[in-house]
Amino acid sequence: MLWLRWVLVLCLACPAYAADSNGQFAIKGAGLQTCSALLHSWDNKTNDLALYAGWIDGYLTGMNQHFDDTFDAAPWQTPQTLLGLSRELCRNRDGNEKFMNVFNDLMRDLLPLRLTTKSNATGLSNGSSALVLYTETIAQIEQRLTSLGYNPGKVDGVYDEQSRKALEGFQSAREIEITGIPDQQTLFALFTSPQ
Repeated sequence: MLWLRWVLVLCLACPAYAADSNGQFAIKGAGLQTCSALLHSWDNKTNDLALYAGWIDGYLTGMNQHFDDTFDAAPWQTPQTLLGLSRELCRNRDGNEKFMNVFNDLMRDLLPLRLTTKSNATGLSNGSSALVLYTETIAQIEQRLTSLGYNPGKVDGVYDEQSRKALEGFQSAREIEITGIPDQQTLFALFTSPQ
């Protein structure tokens, strides 16, 4: 198992390094597809998008299992969000670039946002929408809101009325639909905004 961990680490760190003596390794499934193929699937809303999302889930599971200090490499990002981000990267890449290489680059950039230890999950709802987040992610949301000048109250991973109002203030300031729940658009803006 140690060899597999190193292969995954090397693949993420630099796709040019790999398993055999010639630097070659087998890529499976949607990872073999090109940026052109992803963009075609996205633009035409083909069923292949589900294959990409499934490949992403499998890739993330491997990262979660084999990377040190990683409980969840994408604790709040959905496969659909990650696929959309990959699509944006593909728009600026050679059409023949492999999807796996693009996804490696994306995850290398997002890895600092990973959840390093196990955390319980909790459900959030605003009446019309619901989602599930780790309590540690909620604490990170509260901490980030605090650092940006919003007041979510105590940073404790409990999403209460004060947390909701602080998040709504952030959503309003960023011209994001005010839902009061940390949806994908809000979380991406929150965790990628400059201080």
